[in-house]
Amino acid sequence: MKKLTFFLTLNVIFVLFSCGTNELLKVDTKLAKKQYNKESDSLNKDLTNNESFYLTYAKVTDYLPKNYSVLGDIDYTNYIQKALNEERNLIFPNFPLLVNDKGIAVKSNSIVIFPEGSKLILSPSDKVWYTILALNNVENVKLYGPIIEGDKYRRLKPNITEGEWGMGIWMASARNIEIYAPKVEKCWGDGIYIGKGDINKPNNKILITDPYINDNRRNGISIVSGKNVTINNAIISNTNGKSPEAGIDIEPNGNDDVIENITINNPHTINNAYLGIVVSLGSMVGEKAKNVSVEIRNHKDEYSYHGFVLASIRREVNKNDKKLQGYINIVEPVWKFNKVPYALGLTRGLFPSLKIDKPIIFTVEDTVNANQKLINRLSTFEFDGNLEITKN
Repeated sequence: MKKLTFFLTLNVIFVLFSCGTNELLKVDTKLAKKQYNKESDSLNKDLTNNESFYLTYAKVTDYLPKNYSVLGDIDYTNYIQKALNEERNLIFPNFPLLVNDKGIAVKSNSIVIFPEGSKLILSPSDKVWYTILALNNVENVKLYGPIIEGDKYRRLKPNITEGEWGMGIWMASARNIEIYAPKVEKCWGDGIYIGKGDINKPNNKILITDPYINDNRRNGISIVSGKNVTINNAIISNTNGKSPEAGIDIEPNGNDDVIENITINNPHTINNAYLGIVVSLGSMVGEKAKNVSVEIRNHKDEYSYHGFVLASIRREVNKNDKKLQGYINIVEPVWKFNKVPYALGLTRGLFPSLKIDKPIIFTVEDTVNANQKLINRLSTFEFDGNLEITKN
């Protein structure tokens, strides 16, 4: 099968701009969804206009009970999981399917197609931790066009707001994973979570292309432990409800985690309640020497409270703590209409070097003045790490 990718363009209409701290703007994303559907249809036509397609791919519908519903109103979790267990090339139907908070798991050496009209809908849950689509300890998996909807607005106990770990797509100790054009919305936690599995087996060789991640509660995409992770052309919008409310959060949980060769190309973060992109390395500092390598190219943020943040280390330094080696490169970012375009926290001298190359800021003020303020304002931060900033 030839490699299939497509690119999303986004047009947004801002209908309200509020000056309240962390108050989410009202953003009309209908045009973005329309463009997504158009490109998704192109992908599916490319897949299905192949004479041998239906001979080589099993159908989830063959595993559903007779007289199955096409309305997404009956729980078919067990039937779907049986199909995923028994088939390696599988196509979902062009109608929504309801799954419960046990979720479904993809096996190694699988190619799974989600055509136009397909969707995984989570039935209402009261769990603080769930995964809708899991890739745990698997390898050699390709997913095309998964569309996932969580239960952020359909909780069984809506008055209880504890928890933040309801994930749309979860990866742990996964290897050689390719996900094309996922659309993940309204999850109780994160849209996509690249998490921690076996400490000796971090996520490795993960490619996510053209994701559209919208209106999730905690983060759009979280990267906790992984190496050789590439995310291309992400559109991440309207994250709100539970801190840190970030479009992309690169945040290891401990000294055993791995953050190596993380490459994020052309991310577009829009109207996330607090952070466009955050790199938070404090929990990774410890007795083991670690190397960090992160490059974020052509980041564009609009209307998030912060465009970019390097978060502080939030504890006292231990004499056995070792400095994180490596680099964080932010290349040609454009931060637009943020309350505070970027913030650099205290590193206690333990973070790798940070380079911000040719940043551009648009504010309500004159652009030239705003960019000069970017340079001048560095002295007002309490950042104590190794920083290089390159002017245009």
